[in-house]
Amino acid sequence: MGKDHVSFGSSLVLVLLVIGITWFTLTLDHSSSLARPTQSSIFSLYICAFIIWSLRLRTSNSYPASSASSLFTPTSVSSRGILPLHVRRLSQLPRDLFTDLAHHANPLTPGALTGLILTAAVALCVRIELLRSILNSSQCAISGAEGCVPFILAIYDYWYIQRSRHATVDSSRPGLLSRIIHGQARYLLPTAILSGASIYTSMNTGALRSTYICPLFASAQKTVPVLQFLAALADCYFLISIETIARRRTTNATVTSDFAPVLIGSTFLLSATLLFLGGFIATVTHSGYWKWALGIGKVYINDLIWDTIVFTISILCALEIHTNHGLLHLSSIITFVYTYVSGFASGLLNQDAFVPFTATSSFLSSVVLFLGAALYFYICSVDASATFKPNQRLISRIPSSSYTVLILLLIGRALYQLPQTNIINAHPIERLVREAATQSEGWLTQASTSKTLPEAVETYRRRYKKPPPPGFDAWFRYATEKSSLVIDDYDRIYEDLRPFWALSPESIRIRTRKVISDQWNEVAEVSIRSGVASVGPKVIPTHRWMLDGVVSTMQGFVQWLPDMDLAFNINDEPRVAIPWKSLQRLQEIGRDVRSATESLSNEWSSDRAQKWRPLGEEEIPQRPFEDHSFANSFADYGSIACPPASPARKLHRWDPRSFCTSCAAPHSDGVFLKNWTLAASPCHQPDLAHLHGFYLSPAAFKPSHDLLPVFSQSKAQGYADILYPSAWNYIDKVKYEPSDAHPDPPFASKENSLFWRGATSEGLSRYATWKGMSRQRLVHLVNNATDPLPMLLPHPTQPTSYAYTLLAPSALGLNLDVAFVESIARCWDDDCPNQAAEFGLAGKSDFQDHWRHRFLLDLDGAGFSGRFLPFLHSRSLVFKAAVFREWWDGRLFAWRHFVPVDVRFHGLLSTLAYFAGGATAENVREPGREMRSMKGNVRAAEEIAEAGREWVGKLLRKEDMEIYMFRLLLEWGRLTDVRRDELGFSAPY
Repeated sequence: MGKDHVSFGSSLVLVLLVIGITWFTLTLDHSSSLARPTQSSIFSLYICAFIIWSLRLRTSNSYPASSASSLFTPTSVSSRGILPLHVRRLSQLPRDLFTDLAHHANPLTPGALTGLILTAAVALCVRIELLRSILNSSQCAISGAEGCVPFILAIYDYWYIQRSRHATVDSSRPGLLSRIIHGQARYLLPTAILSGASIYTSMNTGALRSTYICPLFASAQKTVPVLQFLAALADCYFLISIETIARRRTTNATVTSDFAPVLIGSTFLLSATLLFLGGFIATVTHSGYWKWALGIGKVYINDLIWDTIVFTISILCALEIHTNHGLLHLSSIITFVYTYVSGFASGLLNQDAFVPFTATSSFLSSVVLFLGAALYFYICSVDASATFKPNQRLISRIPSSSYTVLILLLIGRALYQLPQTNIINAHPIERLVREAATQSEGWLTQASTSKTLPEAVETYRRRYKKPPPPGFDAWFRYATEKSSLVIDDYDRIYEDLRPFWALSPESIRIRTRKVISDQWNEVAEVSIRSGVASVGPKVIPTHRWMLDGVVSTMQGFVQWLPDMDLAFNINDEPRVAIPWKSLQRLQEIGRDVRSATESLSNEWSSDRAQKWRPLGEEEIPQRPFEDHSFANSFADYGSIACPPASPARKLHRWDPRSFCTSCAAPHSDGVFLKNWTLAASPCHQPDLAHLHGFYLSPAAFKPSHDLLPVFSQSKAQGYADILYPSAWNYIDKVKYEPSDAHPDPPFASKENSLFWRGATSEGLSRYATWKGMSRQRLVHLVNNATDPLPMLLPHPTQPTSYAYTLLAPSALGLNLDVAFVESIARCWDDDCPNQAAEFGLAGKSDFQDHWRHRFLLDLDGAGFSGRFLPFLHSRSLVFKAAVFREWWDGRLFAWRHFVPVDVRFHGLLSTLAYFAGGATAENVREPGREMRSMKGNVRAAEEIAEAGREWVGKLLRKEDMEIYMFRLLLEWGRLTDVRRDELGFSAPY
């Protein structure tokens, strides 16, 4: 076989390994396979074992038996292996000293060989279980721990191999350099440099830490790094065991090294079997495990198949390199490629983002990484000269092209990194505030164009492509009498009702009766008959107030409504999540609906009451909802309405430790939230699955994938519930009522502090899911956090510019008064005392005490927050972080009426610093570089607070809630009328 053919095969093996390492590096944080590490490992190990056996059986029939006493002697090492000859023999790389084990070790007895295989298999099982434990607490893991493997292997090489050998020192070059290159400890320095550079690079150029909680009270902060170190040791033990299995001679002539690939495959098979048996026992003894173990989806299966293919190819290539060149070579190659790719990828992802870095420091770490790799391979090549002939030494073993590739990679990294800068000429909030003011004024202009009824009818026809519903004249009169500023823009209603045009009126009525006929559904009835609204009989007493509030909202206009039954969700969580394909079809039908006749009737059908008859017992179908409480709902419901190609449907963010830059970037300007509407979409944010209680573990969640006519107070984007103004605000369950005891002073006279009080009511915490809930993350961030956050502060040398820097949350001296009150709620088992120990509790405070603070923070609970509108009525500036949206969502504008905050909270403190100001930053990650103090923009804060206060007094009054509800129910009345294609209001001209 020609030399070029062999060289091509050698290069192919290395290239395939590099591709495999790159694949896992780039997909590591969003592969579903790692969400189930044990299951994934079992499958991958079985496949890999069978592939190794199959290849070995094929190649063993392709070559004559060797007469050598060991396959791995220098004369036979390039003659046999796992892969076919033309993709083997990495003759371009030198061998490390592990390859000489066969000459310096005693033969193994068959029993010893069996024991070694067993211990290697157990070590691999232990390693996988350590991985599972680390992943379960990945938020407490340190970055780059895996980089220490080459150095550990070098220590082993020195202690157990090199000390038993005679080290040749070049007498012509006495001193330190000769000892470094030729001494027994010659591999320690280059691997130490390589491992150190890998760890440093991972810690400094890796992903920003998220606000997912690593508890301070627990031992995880200490135990997880220990587990990581033990995992590295387990890696080394397993690799050394495989090395020994592959290279040791045996006392049994029938068990030769020619059988090594089969033994390695057997080790993988045994490991997979042990893991399978352990998993089966755990599943049998824990009843809840069955549902989890079998609850795999298409995303997981797809990721597992691809990961297994790449894993198997990578293992085959790694074994081939290991067979010919040893463990140090293999581990050094893997460490170098992983570190380089991860650092480069991190830079590419963050180049337009806010993750601060020092280009010089980052580049120097790359230089050290390359120097460590170059020094290691140089020492190996010098060492190889003692074994190989002159024409096999450095020049032939490591060709100049390899050095050229290394130099080009380093230059590429330099050209990419060094020009980057974190300097920003103007603060993003200034632009966001200006744009929001323009948008809000433009919206109000188009929302109130019509001044007369004919103009309103014409605008309606032009906007919604159909005539207004019957009773539109009564609605217009009611709205104008109530001094409504919004006459034309009710797009929220149009969007909510559009899918229902795909259903017949009879189908809508049947579905309504279906959901209100069974109290278990937790959907209550409001019935309208002959101009009177009443609450249905099947209402849970604790939620009666909600239905009474709905009826109160209707009292001023119910006489104009047709007879019908309405289904109101009494839970906080939304209920209707339609799969994307079905939803697109429904919306398309609804978008194309037009009136079937030019002759319109402004009268409702006379027999509507009879059409809403109750279902008989024999007609009541199977319950339309399923109970999904206390379980992660993101994949099955939260993202089900997203396109199949969207990140939320394709990617699984198993690692909550790392901040997902690509998830936040579409709706952000640096750390600042720029698009409030887009921020609600889960489709580009797969990490939301672990960052909100509603997705993590909702307390009372009974959803459906069918289009059901359910009216809800709020919903996350993607849900098809019909929004209506909440009774909570209409009947003033909480109210803005300043008094002499609790005044609302002018903004400048308030305390310069951010204030929040609340309960752990966002979701029910089970199996430590509280660590990702937004309320808990906020309290931990303010009071317990140790990881730095990116903050935009004035540049130290350019007074008109700004730069991002990483600071501890306490570094700016911001006044933050954030705490849970009274007791920990909605938790099971250890989650209750664990949260109490982590957070502590503040005493109960009067709601009216909020007004003494300049900045008020509003967060979601189990659903929407009922405190937001009272907050807006005050003279304080409201910060809001939420995934739930309400009926008013299109009327308020972020940065004009309130300050938006991403639910990840990575930009909260930087946003607050812009308005409140802060002391000179200390504890910056970059030594010797201090940032100037941030001067607070008190005037800008007060302007937003006053704009919100004025706006809510004009557009979110109780009268506006009534007007919205009136319009909504007129539209719903037409949808449910058998003559709906004939119904419509025509204005007299």
